[in-house]
Order: sequence, then C-alpha cells, then structure tokens
Amino acid sequence: MLISQKNAFMVAALIQATTHTYAQDNATIEEVVVTATKRSASVQEVPAAIDAYTPSQLADAGISNVADLAAINSGFRINDSTSSTSIFIRGIGASIQGNTTDSTTAVFIDGVYQARGYALGSLVTALGDIQQLQLLKGPQGTLYGRNATSGALVIETYNPEVGQEFSGRISPTVGDYGVRKVSGRISGGIGDSIAASLAYATNKRDGFQEIINADLDGYAEDGDAVQLKFRWQPSDTADFILTTRYVDEIKIDQPFQQVGHTDADPALGVPPGLNNAQTAWIGVASQILPALGVNLDPLDPGSQFAAVYGMAAGLTFPAGADTGTFNNGVGRNAWNNGIYPLESAQAFNTDVQSTELENSVVSLKATFNFDSFDLISVTGYNKVLADSTAPDVLLADTASLPDLRTLAPFDCATAADPASLGLCGSLGLFSAANVGFSGFAHSDAITQEVYLVSAGSDIQWIVGGFYFNEEFTSGNTGDVFGTSSVLAYNEFEVESISVYGEATYPIRDSLSLTAGLRYSDDENELEDLINTLDPAIVQLGIVDVGTLKIEDEQWTYNVKLTYEADDLLVYAGVTTGHKSGLINSGAPLTGAADPEEVISYEGGFKSQLMDGA
Repeated sequence: MLISQKNAFMVAALIQATTHTYAQDNATIEEVVVTATKRSASVQEVPAAIDAYTPSQLADAGISNVADLAAINSGFRINDSTSSTSIFIRGIGASIQGNTTDSTTAVFIDGVYQARGYALGSLVTALGDIQQLQLLKGPQGTLYGRNATSGALVIETYNPEVGQEFSGRISPTVGDYGVRKVSGRISGGIGDSIAASLAYATNKRDGFQEIINADLDGYAEDGDAVQLKFRWQPSDTADFILTTRYVDEIKIDQPFQQVGHTDADPALGVPPGLNNAQTAWIGVASQILPALGVNLDPLDPGSQFAAVYGMAAGLTFPAGADTGTFNNGVGRNAWNNGIYPLESAQAFNTDVQSTELENSVVSLKATFNFDSFDLISVTGYNKVLADSTAPDVLLADTASLPDLRTLAPFDCATAADPASLGLCGSLGLFSAANVGFSGFAHSDAITQEVYLVSAGSDIQWIVGGFYFNEEFTSGNTGDVFGTSSVLAYNEFEVESISVYGEATYPIRDSLSLTAGLRYSDDENELEDLINTLDPAIVQLGIVDVGTLKIEDEQWTYNVKLTYEADDLLVYAGVTTGHKSGLINSGAPLTGAADPEEVISYEGGFKSQLMDGA
C-alpha cells in the first residue's frame, strides 16, 4: 500500500557550529568555500544551514561512507536495504523503499542528479575520492528543485589541475572480519591546457554473521570502483571536465535463514528447543489449520494439538544449500533463463539476501566565463543495473516436513468434491515450505542542466533550466510454499522539466533580500509487461494494468531576509519543497501516490568568534 504524506510542516530555529580544519601557524579556522548556491562563497556568508566536509575532516572523524555521517551530523540518517537507500534530513524522508521510489533528498555527484538510492550504495560515495561533501538542510525548492523536500546532498570528487605536476596518493585500510580497503589517485597536467586524474577504490569484507547452510557470511561486501577525469582549459574563459566512472559491487545483507533455537513460552503452546523456521512453521500452521477445521485447542483432549507440534518438532534443515528448496520455482529463475535478457553478467544468488550493482556514469561539465556572468552546462548519463534477492524466509528440509493432509477432517486420498480437494491442496502446500523473492532494476537516465550565474554585480542572480529523463525496467518474483511467480514486470519512464531563478537584492549596506522561484513539470508513466511473459510463468493470476500515467506541475519558492555586519550573519525566511508523485512498479494495482509538499520556516545566525579561533 502506498502512503502519501501530502503536506508536511517544519519549523527550525538553529545555532549551527561548523567545524573546520585548524591552521597550525595562527590557530584560526580556515575559510571553507562551498558551492551550495551554485556559486563559490564562504560557508559563513551563505544564509542557509550547510554542513561542508573535506576529506581530512571525514578521515579524522572516522567516516568511511555516507551513512556514517549520522554519527557526527544531527538530523541526518540513511536507511539502507536491498531495494533502495533513503535519506532522512530533519525527520523528513521516504519510508517506502523500492525500485521506483524517489528520495526526498536531491543527490548530486559532480553536478549530475542521482535519481535512485543505488548511487549512495556505490563505492564512489564511500568517500574514496571526494573533494568536498556538502549537506544542505531543509527544502531546496529553487536551485535544486526536484525531490529536495528534506534537503540536498552535493558531492564533488577531485578535479585535476592544469599545470600541476603529476602526483599520487594511496590509502590502505585493514580490519577485523577480513576488511581490506584501498583507495588511490594519480593526477597531473598534460601539456599546457589538459589535466587528468585516475582514481580507484576497492572495498572487501568477509562478513560477521555465519550462514550455516551456505559457504558465505552475512554482511559481506566486495566491490571495485574506478573513475577517470579529463580537464581541458583551452583559454582563461573556458573549462571542460569529462568524468567517467564505473562501479561493480555486491553486498550480502542479513540472511533470512535463521537457525538459532527459540525458548518459547510453553504456556503459549510452542515447545522450547525449536529453531526459528520451525517456530515460524508452527505459527503459520496454527493460524490456518483451525480455519480449515483442524482442532488445535490445547485444552481440548480431543484436539490434534500434540500431533501438530510433535511433527513440527521433528523438522530438520537441509544438509546443504543445493537441496532444490531455495526459491526453486520457474518465476525465481525467469530473469536468468532468458525471458528477460539481463544486461549484467551477474546472476541471482539463491543462498542469501544480496544486492548486486553495476553503475556506469559519464558526465561533462562546461564552464564559460563572461564579463558579467558565467555560463555552466552539466550533461550526465547514468546507467544502473541492480539485482536483489532473498532466500527462504521459512525453510525446512522437505523430507522432514509433516504431511498436514493427514490432519484433515476427511481422507484426502479419497476426497472427490471440489471443497475437499481444495482443502487438501492447501494443506499440501506445507510440504514445500519456502518463502522468498527476487528482483531487478535496470535504469538509463540522462540529465541536462544549464544555468547563468552573475559575476561582479551588486545584485547577485542565477537563472537556469533542468531536464531529466529516465527509462526503467524492473521485475520481481514471489516464492511461496514451492511455487514461484513473476509478481511484476514493467517498463517505467520519468520525465522532468523545470526552470528556476533566484536573486539577492541589497536593500542597504547590511541588509539584503533573497527571492527565488522554480516551476517543475513531472511525468511518470508505467507500462505493464506481465502479459508478454510465457503464460507458464504467471501462476498467481496477476492482472495486467496496461499503462498508468501521472503528471503534476508545481511552483516552489524561497524568500529570505539577511542581515550581515562585521563577523555576524543573521537570516530568516520561508522555503517550500516538492516531491513528485510515484507509481509502485512492484505492485501497479495499488495505483499512484500523490505528490508531497513541504514548507519550512527557518531562522539562524552564523558568527566568527574569538578573532576567528
């Protein structure tokens, strides 16, 4: 079920203390320059809640990935799962996770918008080659726009410098549970106008939770990332940066095959000493069997209570992982069997819950400097291939499963009427007790943003336009009691167009007014492809919903008053944000969720105290 939070209201009054690197010669805090307003400015001069981090600050704090920021940044949290990654800032985020869900935080890496949470799981954001990380708190409805109701995460990776001698760095890390991490970079100038950098990162961990039935450990990681940048400065007024990045990784998440023993309360009818799957089997059986006429009243001497729990206690687990009970249906393997040709070379792992990701990015940033303004163009292509799977939630060796048909109020071997046959068939499902899923999400997205930034004028202004298009194919299966079915298989397209502008007008020497406006037009369209599959694959009667389409237009604004004198900056204002509606690609029948809106009233101050110390 999709839940839409149509209106959120947030009030924030804050005192922000920003920690920076100390210069050793005079014990003052170095100036930190940020690009959060799409122009370079000191963080102390920007009337907004911005936390900026350099690589040395992150390393000193022991931060090794973006999720770790929650340890040093209040109001920031990341929820990571096999299906997606969602960010929460100041309590606003998306609790629904899935292939086509949108984040409430706009994420930009080298100026390229990242539509899906998979980008945050990739190694490039494991802080291996980051030049600066900026966290903008609160709605960013003007400059960053689409799906920025909670804020924006702006990541800049290292840019090579023309004329710089070639140099390099390497950073190895080892730890317990087989942690082996290495990140490195080599960069420098090539001739008078070209520079290049090559960065590489690898991240391996053996895991720290033993999976008894598979030769794997839970929470293991294995990934590699490589990034190549070329910079060309043909003149003093032109700058081109071409970035290519490739990430390939797999994460073994929490396995569902738990075999620890449960000491349940005997008063509840669950004998101690059962493992978790057996306890789950009893729980399902005790809910269904009474509805089918089986007497499980422990106080009734004539009930089959003892028989059910006695048989359940005899359940055993498979001796190995290749017993055929691990998500063994045709739906489970449909994607690997050519019904949908997987683009990646990776195959679904049937033993553990895992996510396998390939991410390819190509982007070009072009900057042109004129007398009164700068022209910036950012073009990006982002390809994501993500496969996720989980093994059996409820798993037992089929040879040890009791035949519940013997508990039916009639003889299943001689039953003839449809009702009796249906009951016998339902009870027979328990002879293959497995529950799991698999899914894939393959996305091709292009982004184009062009904006003008004023230079050298009393009125600071910025105007621009943004275009985003994503074509998305996804599918998932459900595996229940020995049967497997494709639950969803569809193509999804998102198109977003917006124009924006913002200006800061000096009312007097120390007082200024900032106002911004953005218009967004979002379209989401889903085409159901379930009927294109082999009819033998669809076993649960899934309905083809055809084509679903939603469209919404939205105006968002920002108004802020700023007072600045000496080392003090005080600001207050109101900002709005907008999150587009969505269609649930995993369950199209549930329909669409409405767009979300947020309004934030915020005030704060920044100051440099004790002579900048």
